[in-house]
Amino acid sequence: GALFRELTSGPHAVAPDVITYSALITAYERGGRWREAEAVFQDMRAAGMAPDTIAYSSLLSAYAKAGKWRAALELYKEMEEADVRIDTIAYSALICVLAKGDQLRRALEVYAHMTAQGTPPDRIVYSDLLRACAKAGAVEAAMGLQQDMKQRGDHLDNGLQL
Repeated sequence: GALFRELTSGPHAVAPDVITYSALITAYERGGRWREAEAVFQDMRAAGMAPDTIAYSSLLSAYAKAGKWRAALELYKEMEEADVRIDTIAYSALICVLAKGDQLRRALEVYAHMTAQGTPPDRIVYSDLLRACAKAGAVEAAMGLQQDMKQRGDHLDNGLQL
């Protein structure tokens, strides 16, 4: 926005770095402004900077809040191709938007990849997946998730919100 332009131009300009861009993407994500978050992400790349995990995760979260599952899935693929570390936050945002977008099969594929990579799922991931299973009538998938939760420890079933 205007503040960013003011900071990066004029006689007292500050050269933005990855942290500056990531913070701005996060601010737009928290404000529900996915288009602005996406524009800053593109500006970051145009400036020759490689987005970090925080920038990617924030843009994924912005897409999730906006229900933009296709854009989120493309960004996830880009993260994999760029060999950017995908953390629980990024996986959670992607699974959330896929589950809410009636993309249960894709959400379960991402979950399988997440766990295969050694990234532990949290309550949010399980809640989103179980809600999507319930909506789709996918009883076997829900039972498999319940079994996974038990294997990972019963602390995950406490406070699970469906």
